[in-house]
Amino acid sequence: MTKARENSDYTGLQADITAGDTAARAGRKNWIINGGFDVWQRGTTGAQANSGFVADRWKGNNYTNGTFTFSQRTDATGQTFRTYGRLAQSSAGNQNSQQGIMQWIEGLHLVGKTITVSFKVRGNAALSGCKVRGIIAQQTFNLTTDWVKHSFTGTAIQDGSNTRLLLDWGLENTTWHVDIAEVQVEVGSVATDFEHRSYGEELALCQRYFERFDYSGGGRSGLTGQCHSTSIMYGGFQFQPKRATPSISTSTVGNFRIIHRGLATNVSGLAFNANSRCARVGVSTGSGLTIGDAGCMDTGSDAGQYIDIDAEL
Repeated sequence: MTKARENSDYTGLQADITAGDTAARAGRKNWIINGGFDVWQRGTTGAQANSGFVADRWKGNNYTNGTFTFSQRTDATGQTFRTYGRLAQSSAGNQNSQQGIMQWIEGLHLVGKTITVSFKVRGNAALSGCKVRGIIAQQTFNLTTDWVKHSFTGTAIQDGSNTRLLLDWGLENTTWHVDIAEVQVEVGSVATDFEHRSYGEELALCQRYFERFDYSGGGRSGLTGQCHSTSIMYGGFQFQPKRATPSISTSTVGNFRIIHRGLATNVSGLAFNANSRCARVGVSTGSGLTIGDAGCMDTGSDAGQYIDIDAEL
């Protein structure tokens, strides 16, 4: 074979590789985290507050006085996915405005690039004028009662120090629900197949922003320390590295207790001093501790206890 012929064949081969093939070979392509709605550290159903979270990384947007619930569903049949999210308004408000969900994408890596947003969606009823916006110039689509894949291409837009995808649909002055699955943002002008990541990988990506230590079954918290007085123990714990110094909050403080010398002493206060990887904790009790004793914090048989480490955008 001549060199010219070899080059010609190579050029032809390259022409046969589509933009989608190129993206598929590029490794991790989806800039959305938890686009398959697999990770729900805060619980698989809950009241969706404006600017609040239920599903990891997905934030409520533009809610005023309706009643909203976001829940994980696992009953998809005949689809390329098993899990999806359902946003439902169970009682109507009085505003003729659209609600939806949004996700911040950290940094400015996408800004100025051609990107494609894709997702699958359906509603309990047809609805026109739904929107994709924020990360690209606003575009519209219509909801039907069947699963439909939509895709939109544009130039990624900066929003402060990050980018932000917003999806808007139902009107607040009526009741409705919308099912959403396989949300993807990728570089390029072609909507390729949704990138399925393992649950462990998706969870690790989510935990850069939020992590819950869940003690819903009761038991030890993993926090150990030493009693520095008769009423305070100092200890610490590590967590997955966060994008910034997190805020730390807990469920009812009085439901935690310190175990020391085989005794259980109820906790009256928790003070956290954190960096992006770990936290020092001052655990206060009214009395009952012995200076120098080792201790650990647990929740006894109290269900629903947790410690939240939050560095969300």
